[in-house]
Amino acid sequence: MGWELAGEVAALGEGTESSGLKVGDAVYAKTMTQAFAQYSAVPVDNLAPKPKSVDYQTAAAFPAAALTAWQGLFDHGGLAKPGRKC
Repeated sequence: MGWELAGEVAALGEGTESSGLKVGDAVYAKTMTQAFAQYSAVPVDNLAPKPKSVDYQTAAAFPAAALTAWQGLFDHGGLAKPGRKC
């Protein structure tokens, strides 16, 4: 629990200038801790833009569901690109 979040970028850390993110952008993320906080420091690579058609609560549920699906299909189910053997 507490690994997913959604919100707005409040500040950018050093070295994130080339990420394309700016303060105020709506994002969602998977963290390893701190998601139950008002503010959370998240590596820029863990952030994704929140779709405008999705509310923050729904966006916060994306990471766990997506990771579960990925692991089921690729890691356990053997799904691969055509022509590639697992």
